[in-house]
Formats: sequence, C-alpha cells, structure tokens
Amino acid sequence: MHSKWLRRIAVFVAGIGIVFGYGVVWPSVTEAMFWAKPHSITETVKWFLDREGIPGAVVAFGKAGEKPRLLSFGVADHATGRPMQDNMTFQIASISKLITAEAVLTLIDDGQLRLDDTLQSIFPSVAKAEDPRFSNITVRHLLQHTSGLGWRQHFDLVAADKETFAPAEACLPVVLERQKRPLDSDPGEEAEYTDFGPCWLGLIVAKISGMSYERFVQTRVLNRLGLKRTGLISEAPAEVRHHVVGMDAARTHFNPSAGWTSTAEDLYRFASRAIRDTEIATPVPGEFSEQSFGLGWWIWQRGTETDIAHTGALNGTRAVVARSSDGIVIVALFNGREKARDLSRFVRIQHSLIDAARRAYERAYKRRKSGWAPRRLITSVDYGADGRITTPC
Repeated sequence: MHSKWLRRIAVFVAGIGIVFGYGVVWPSVTEAMFWAKPHSITETVKWFLDREGIPGAVVAFGKAGEKPRLLSFGVADHATGRPMQDNMTFQIASISKLITAEAVLTLIDDGQLRLDDTLQSIFPSVAKAEDPRFSNITVRHLLQHTSGLGWRQHFDLVAADKETFAPAEACLPVVLERQKRPLDSDPGEEAEYTDFGPCWLGLIVAKISGMSYERFVQTRVLNRLGLKRTGLISEAPAEVRHHVVGMDAARTHFNPSAGWTSTAEDLYRFASRAIRDTEIATPVPGEFSEQSFGLGWWIWQRGTETDIAHTGALNGTRAVVARSSDGIVIVALFNGREKARDLSRFVRIQHSLIDAARRAYERAYKRRKSGWAPRRLITSVDYGADGRITTPC
C-alpha cells in the first residue's frame, strides 16, 4: 500500500516536471536553437509572429536614399482575416519621440532654440518648482532622457480609466503637477527613459514656433520630409487592427511621446534623411550596456557595428526603426506585441533584422535583382537641402 502511494506521488511529480519543462524550459531551448544561426528577415519576422501570436507585420528595408523593398506578413485584422498590405498605417508608439526630436532640432537649425537653453529660460514659471534643480534642466537633457524627471515613480500622473491619446497642450497640467515633486536625480547625472521629456519638448515647440506642436510637425517636419502617410492617432487612426494580448495599465499618451501613426515606407524615408552630427556625437550611457542615448536616437554599439534605432510599444503595437553606420535602414511594424514585456528580447529581433537587411541588400546589389536594383529615390531636394545637415550616419 505504501509503495502504491509512492508510485502515485512519483507519477504526479513527473507530470509536473513535464508540464514545467514544456511550458518554461522548452520555449527557452527552442529560442536558443533559433538564435544559434543567422536568419533572413522573413525567417525572423515569421518566428516572432508565431512565437508571440501576433497577426501581421510590414517591413521596409534598403540603403538610405534608395527605394526600399517592402514585405508584408499575415493579416491586418485578426478577426476578419483582412490581408496585410504594404502601405497600411500602424500606431508607431514611442517612435513618435523621434518625430518630436526632429521638430526640436529643426528649431535649432533655424536658430530659434539652442540645446543648452534651460526650461526656465523658456518657461519662467519653472523657477517656482518645488525642487530648484528644475531650473537646470536643458533641452539637451530632455532629448537624452537625463532630465532627472524620472518615470516609473510618477506613473500615477498619467494613469487613466482607459487608454487615451491627447494633444501636446494637454501635457501642461501633467508637467506642472510633476513640478510639485522633487527630481529623481540631478539633471545630466543619469538617464531614465521617460515620457515627461517629450511632453516638455512638445510644449517648447509650441512656445518657440508660435503654433501648436501638431501644426509645426505637420508643416516643418512631415511636409518637408515627404511623409504623406504619417498622421495623428486622434485624426487618422491606424488602418490595421492592433491585436491586444495582456493589457498594460491604462494611461494617457501624449502626441509628442506616442501619438502618431505611420507606414513602414514613411518611416524608412524618415530614417534615410541626412543625420546631423549633433544627433549622435555626444551620447550618454543608456539603460543597456551596449546602448546610449543620442538626441532622440538610441545608439547601439555591437562590436565594430554601430546602429541608431528607436523602438515603440503600446497595447497591441510593436515597432522599430533602425539604421546602421553603413546606411542600411530597416523598419518593422507589428499589429501586436510580445507577451512578456521584455525589451531586451525584442532588441535581439532588432539586431537580427538589421543584419539580415544588410545581407539581403548586398546580395541584391551584386545580382542587380529585378525590381530592387539600388537606385536613387530620395535627394537633398526632397528634404529641403540645408548645408548644416550634411553628415551621413
């Protein structure tokens, strides 16, 4: 009788071990097996879609300044099975911060703003902040996430009953409320990724330009760069249906940090523009050992390879735009997000995609593949040539 119960216990324990191994250990094993060798763009995207249960994606890749190749995967709407199309718009989440950074840098190009201008010099009321260090925050700090404003400890300031998107002007009461609390660190001391910085930058754009942030971006950024399919979520909702699995806490998103929609081709065009020296010349250590913050861009150092990139994520959204030091550009937009909210795992996807894009481009260039022979698409005329913006990345 005693041995019978021991056998039952042994079977039960073995069953738990099998379930645990299949549910926890086996996915890690299969992931390690997948990354054991390089993969093509198609293999990487399909693996990510299958693993995370994401319905579809669009990818644009090529050499900066040349016509991109576009790839579509899966469906735009999981419920109806509507097929994905190359030119569909997606929510681009935090890639919106790159658009905001470009608006700020445009004002600097115009001589209307300087990187080392302080918040207090633009908004004198900042002098009334609870913490006197607020007066030392500069435009550069806001662009590089080194303002000391923090984020995780102050999430309650943007919490909401449901996920909403608001214009830049709606940032004002939030940042004023933030001024009632001390900074998390001295400005310039350390980096913490935050949405408070882009909020302030949106308000700065409006104050200096004399028009709304949204209007300035449309006229001075989108129109100048020829981004005809980029718009505000509030005015031009994404054409794909974003498949939500596991909601993050509901909150208000502001246009300067996460309020834009775009296509893969538009973002490819954005990343193909000439990159200013100042955007990447003085990076500060970021939140990963191989990553640093430029002025808007994240800079990744991988051995001898240097990439600039930015990712974005919302409920039902994952996106990345990246450009290598040799000018390879790739954009990937997904209408879903990984189940585990782990950016470090998606960064591996980002690196795999840009390496695969380089290999694909080199093969196409050698073969002069029909339909994708490298040729000029974007010229300085398209971008409103400016002698101060000449340095390629």
